[in-house]
Amino acid sequence: MAAAHGWQKLHCLPPVAERSRTPSPAAGGLRRAAAGQAQERSRGATPTFVRGGGSIPIVADIYALMRIPAVMMGYGLNDDGLHAPNERYSVEMFQRDIETAIVYLEELARLERQG
Repeated sequence: MAAAHGWQKLHCLPPVAERSRTPSPAAGGLRRAAAGQAQERSRGATPTFVRGGGSIPIVADIYALMRIPAVMMGYGLNDDGLHAPNERYSVEMFQRDIETAIVYLEELARLERQG
């Protein structure tokens, strides 16, 4: 791995590579399983887990201070033009994504009760 820059040392968590694309407690923990089930329940389709995303410095700070793992779920559509001059995010997707967040918390609670 290349040497980290100063801002990376301050604001980035160490990289984590998932070994499985199956959202199961054994493969990626309860939070990952709950995220997959929430996406499937709220959208009616099985999600594909991919490695991607950007840097959100506060996530590393939350983990460092509280030792609470974060689950990052992408919202919106691939053609929304994230961070582009013509970026958009429809009200319909906003409402669906609120539902996904609610279902995620329900799923996480259900899986923790089972485990």
